[in-house]
Amino acid sequence: MDEPKKPVSQSASAPQAAQKPEELHKDINQILAGDSGLDKDITKPKKSRTGFRIAIGAVLGLVAVIVIGIAVVAVGIYRFNWHDQFSKSIATTLHLPVALIGMEPVSYSMYQTDLATLNFFYDAQAKSDTTGASAKPTDTYLEKSVISRLIREKFVADAAATNKLTVNQTEIDSEFEAIVQQAGSVDEVTKALDQLYNWDAATFKRKVLEPYLYRTKLQEYIATDATINAEAKKKAEDVLALINKGDKTFEDIAKENSEDTTASSGGDLGFFGAGEMVAPFEEATKILKVGEVSGLVQTQYGYHIIKLIDHTDATADKAEQWHAEHILIKSKDLDEWINQQLGEKGVKILLAGMQWKKDCGLVLATKETCDNNEILTASSADTIEDTNIDADTNVNADTNANTNAADANTNSADTSN
Repeated sequence: MDEPKKPVSQSASAPQAAQKPEELHKDINQILAGDSGLDKDITKPKKSRTGFRIAIGAVLGLVAVIVIGIAVVAVGIYRFNWHDQFSKSIATTLHLPVALIGMEPVSYSMYQTDLATLNFFYDAQAKSDTTGASAKPTDTYLEKSVISRLIREKFVADAAATNKLTVNQTEIDSEFEAIVQQAGSVDEVTKALDQLYNWDAATFKRKVLEPYLYRTKLQEYIATDATINAEAKKKAEDVLALINKGDKTFEDIAKENSEDTTASSGGDLGFFGAGEMVAPFEEATKILKVGEVSGLVQTQYGYHIIKLIDHTDATADKAEQWHAEHILIKSKDLDEWINQQLGEKGVKILLAGMQWKKDCGLVLATKETCDNNEILTASSADTIEDTNIDADTNVNADTNANTNAADANTNSADTSN
């Protein structure tokens, strides 16, 4: 007789009931949300993850506070022109720009440093001036002047690098030595720099002489570039054609067309000896016969047409000399070229209330114009665009970073060295 069948027990190996669709969907959603649900009954991992989330939240909160703080300072700097030490430190740390040339930044930190230097200079001037004649320009005047100069210096340095023009330490030291010779001693120069600018010699070389040399080299490069000066060359060729035509005298054509300061005297340069004129001009003059007119002679000043009037040989008492007249058609003026290039690149001033005026290449207040502005008005009474160290060590205000060494190259119409 068969035994009765025992009921099947619910063993661990027995198949479970199928998962309900809604439960399956819930599990999938948990996985997609990043929660597998495996720790539902485990308390310690849950506590650990909660602490981690709190830590992350705290860090994110701190970052948000920092970002908001920096944003507030940036707004204060750019919109309200904050000058406090904390704002300056933030601007320096973050390398904030005061202006943009295209997308190239002009350093806000350098702007603040140079502005402080000018304020130091005028304060020092006021202390030494018992007459009260040396009035300090307004803060906005100094701010606009400094930013204008920094923009041009930045552009000049970049343009020099693009055209592979370099300035080495030997050249800088040579310029400094020329100033020392003029002033009398290095102690006189360093004393003046310290008293009037709070600078040492190294700072002066970096902030004044190096930019000056870059500007000089770029000026020479621009003046002799055929493409840039195509218009000037064409005009010079037309003037030479007038001379060769013979309807007018050389002197009359010079008066009508020359862009040199000698135009009013028919281009007469008087007598000069070897080494008194730039090399290309002197070399072209030496091969002329008396009464002969040269072709176009290009120098860093432009295109010359030279007529030899007289020549005297050297004697025991006098060196060889030449007497010449010339017509000069100037090459492209460096500042004109810089303004043109900056206009094409686009300049953005980040400080509120100021704009770059491309027609005159200056930073001005929004409502100012190139014909009516504070810089133009003030400069007629007090030129702060040049820096000169005279023989008596008088150091004048520096916003254009030029020294007396620049006198050798100030007049592009002057053919003498």
